Amino acid sequence: MTSEFYKRLRDYYAGIGSVLRGDAEIASIFPNSVDKGISRERIYAEFLRAHLPSSCNVFYGGFLFNLAGNESKQIDLIISSDSCPQFKFNNKDGSGKSFACTEGSVAC
Repeated sequence: MTSEFYKRLRDYYAGIGSVLRGDAEIASIFPNSVDKGISRERIYAEFLRAHLPSSCNVFYGGFLFNLAGNESKQIDLIISSDSCPQFKFNNKDGSGKSFACTEGSVAC
């Protein structure tokens, strides 16, 4: 039997999901797919920042690289640990692209 708390938590995330879908759908007003993508990235980045532990950093993506120097393709959002270096010299306010080492990344 599901406890009352888990029912409320499910309803919370269902409501958040509806809001995120609605916000993302509004981005379709932009005719340019890049503009749509950027708008949607911002919506999901703010959701993640509000729900992830403070030990995680959410960046607008760029690419990941590994210790051998191999690079990934374009990534929209990168979540990294607070214990790894941050590469955002040209992205001081956090609204631009960044890149991260795979070994310090939590999710993409």
